[in-house]
Amino acid sequence: METWTPTAAVYAESLARTYEYRTTGVPTTPQIRWSFVLKPGARITCPILVSQDRVYVADSAGYLTALDAPSGDLVWSFPTDWVENPKKTFHFGREGVTAFCLDGGLGYVASARDMLYELDLHTGQVLRSWNPYREDAVFDATGIEMLFIHNNLLFFVGVTNLHSDPRVCWYSDPGIYRFHPSTEERFIDMIPLHGWDFLPSICQRSNGEPDIVFALLNDFRRGSQFTAAELPGASPDDPVRELWFNGDYDNDLFMDGSPDDLMDDTKNTCREVGLIFCSNTPVMDGVLYAFTPDGPWDEDEEGSEDEMPALLALDPQSGAVKWRTTFPSDFFSVRLVAASNQIFLVAKNRVESIDVKTHQPRWNWEAAFPVCHALVADGLLYVLGVQGEIIALEVSTGARRWSWQVEGEILKDWSTIDKGTLFLATTRALCALSSCVSGGQD
Repeated sequence: METWTPTAAVYAESLARTYEYRTTGVPTTPQIRWSFVLKPGARITCPILVSQDRVYVADSAGYLTALDAPSGDLVWSFPTDWVENPKKTFHFGREGVTAFCLDGGLGYVASARDMLYELDLHTGQVLRSWNPYREDAVFDATGIEMLFIHNNLLFFVGVTNLHSDPRVCWYSDPGIYRFHPSTEERFIDMIPLHGWDFLPSICQRSNGEPDIVFALLNDFRRGSQFTAAELPGASPDDPVRELWFNGDYDNDLFMDGSPDDLMDDTKNTCREVGLIFCSNTPVMDGVLYAFTPDGPWDEDEEGSEDEMPALLALDPQSGAVKWRTTFPSDFFSVRLVAASNQIFLVAKNRVESIDVKTHQPRWNWEAAFPVCHALVADGLLYVLGVQGEIIALEVSTGARRWSWQVEGEILKDWSTIDKGTLFLATTRALCALSSCVSGGQD
């Protein structure tokens, strides 16, 4: 069972990726406490993180900026190499800061030009940096899209070039790799993954067994595959071990044997589960939750209930289905939020709440605007609209508590909440919203 302490210092609150923040929420109609406007032409490029009353913002201009959370005052702004050389790279569409994470008093920052920095978060000064293009490079990763800390190792999502010119990044497979900052040792094994839209999650086990990481690779060359693998220890000799996978193509990514035929591979759960396709798979109370747009592949009768879109409760170790709840054929979830013995399926036009004890719907809510994301704190589900709409719903009933509108589009699932303040990542600025005594929009 996972023992994470949810915090705004980690993307999606913890590596269990539930989007439940155990902090003071925004109970009544909010007001804008402060806003931080980006440089002209810049946009936010990473999730907003908050730690020790500081808010961290990464942008396409190449800066990682630390702000005082209560006031919004500037603490420091760190310029990456992109600031001096903002030219196109081999990684099409990437600009400025592409990823960062926090580790106590340290921060790790990746730039679109493939530099990796270690910062002192108190001062914003560089402690160390790694350039993958140096002949003596000990860190050869390029195209980094995500960074996170687990078991004192720095995990990164990107590509690596052990046997090729690091500038020819498209010859390498994307995946999750491990790097030990203290020893500057990079482990050569990988777990297949592709892109921010498919957020890896981790099941933390307390029985002494290795934790399990879940990742979705969606590759136009190969198809889609969801992988569950045991995370090895801190030694390079500890290999990544695949537990099971769910995919519509042969599994030859682990290179531990000849690929098997899809339907004969006993590790492939598509036959019993259906194709897992969801941008996040949260772990709550030792259960992995996922969404499938179809049903098991071995059903003889077309149109059966099992062929409908479904929320899946899975055993992390085996991928076996504990239970499923089906939905109409036109339903498609874009995010899963887990909190208070409920799974909230966030679709583009609605939210469905499922009770994990009864496996039955508890409530649903229809949106009057396109939805991009939702998160939970202090008994409220905050539903964020693409065009700046915000609705606060009571977790237990789905009743509306308040609504608000901010200027600009809200970006992806990059907003967060901490100590009574909702930090919204919009196209033009970072906005901090907190409850007010009177006034505002109802």
